[in-house]
Amino acid sequence: MAPSGPRRDSTGSKHSSPSVASASTKKSRSSSDAASRIAELEAELAVISAGKGQKFKPNTEELVRVRDAIKVYIWRQVKFVTNHVQAKKVCKMVWKRIKDFRREEHLTLKLFTYWYAESVVSAFTQVRSYQMAQMEKAYQRFRDDPKLSLKEMERCLKREINLEDARQKLVFIWYWDNYLPKATGSSKLFSPNHRRYATISEAVTAQDKDLKVMTPEHEAFAVLTFEKNLSRWQYYDTICAKHGHLQFLPMKKKKTTDLDTVIEELVNGKPSLHIYNDKCKGKYTISDNGQSKYGGWTEAGMIQYTKQLLGFAKAGRAKPATKVLERSKS
Repeated sequence: MAPSGPRRDSTGSKHSSPSVASASTKKSRSSSDAASRIAELEAELAVISAGKGQKFKPNTEELVRVRDAIKVYIWRQVKFVTNHVQAKKVCKMVWKRIKDFRREEHLTLKLFTYWYAESVVSAFTQVRSYQMAQMEKAYQRFRDDPKLSLKEMERCLKREINLEDARQKLVFIWYWDNYLPKATGSSKLFSPNHRRYATISEAVTAQDKDLKVMTPEHEAFAVLTFEKNLSRWQYYDTICAKHGHLQFLPMKKKKTTDLDTVIEELVNGKPSLHIYNDKCKGKYTISDNGQSKYGGWTEAGMIQYTKQLLGFAKAGRAKPATKVLERSKS
């Protein structure tokens, strides 16, 4: 058996074996990585310690960058942030997208989450609320009778459309041209050009051809929004017939014991309606929590989105007839 240990060359000098040299290099690298990590943690600790007792407020420019990242990228896949664990995941997604935060401000993910988590969750909730408000406006613009039904919306989602049926074709065109554009994070997405030259399932962004403009998540959430708010929207339709000239100010809490209280009041000098009625609350809304940190959605609503509507959206797009159906519109 060959002796182990250092080798000697013709001059008698000792040489470490390759395995010994490799172990030495790994040990050196490990020590260097550990020292680097320690320095990073010390820097994080210093910043966090300095900020204790102070309420951090990102400036307007920083908030715009956070909101833009959410609108264009994060909203494509994520529709709910319901706890601190999910908040941390969304923070990581935003941090990866905003390179300037890492390059210019030297913010590690941990520091970014520490400083920006509250702002990220708030911006996410604002984006979702804005999209839902835009979808409500699209619903109000549908003037044909009868009014839209949930069954018709699900038929669009599943791509169960018979173009020979005038009503089904009318609803699908409205769904395509008026409703879905309001479900994206930005008005620039699924624009008239997208809708003219590409289909719902095939449209991609100009900046990145790998990014779909209209994701299955967008469609599923659009139909969930419709389901959540349909009874409320229908109730407003009846109020509008009597007080259509006034601005509505729906209130989710009842002001009196009367279940149907509509009070005309002056708000900022303008005649307005305060509507106190349980009908102002959406189907999947947690009572009195519409302005809560995580948005006030019930678990049933999120299950409906994840387990049913998202499945409908993906299955509908996978149907062989879907490409023909969508291209007949474009």
